[in-house]
Amino acid sequence: KAAMIRSASTGEILLRRDFAGDVIAAFSPTGQHVLIATCCEQNMTESFGDTYLDTTISRMMTLDAATGEVLLSFTYHGPVSSAAWSPTGDYLLTASEGIATLWNASTGEALREFKGQGRDGDGRHGPGTAVFSPAG
Repeated sequence: KAAMIRSASTGEILLRRDFAGDVIAAFSPTGQHVLIATCCEQNMTESFGDTYLDTTISRMMTLDAATGEVLLSFTYHGPVSSAAWSPTGDYLLTASEGIATLWNASTGEALREFKGQGRDGDGRHGPGTAVFSPAG
């Protein structure tokens, strides 16, 4: 699977990055950066004795949209299904199985989690969609 940036006028591929998992991408408000979130790596962690728990890891990175240079890389322990930039470009928001996480776009630090978001009609947690209002 791949993330590609194409020329809007010619369709030419300007930048391509290949990834092992599902790929989500979102441009910053200025168009100078792109957030890439890949899902889902499986991570085996020891729980009790010989019993192992399987956890999902999503990897996120911000890239320079012109060069493809990785500016920031960070992880989330869960499947990220959607991502967005704030209108100012200062924050990122990801959605994952009923949890929305607000991130500092400069450091990758998780600032706040909003739990219980994205319930479907049956009261179950759905994947949700990450969206900012135009006012931020």
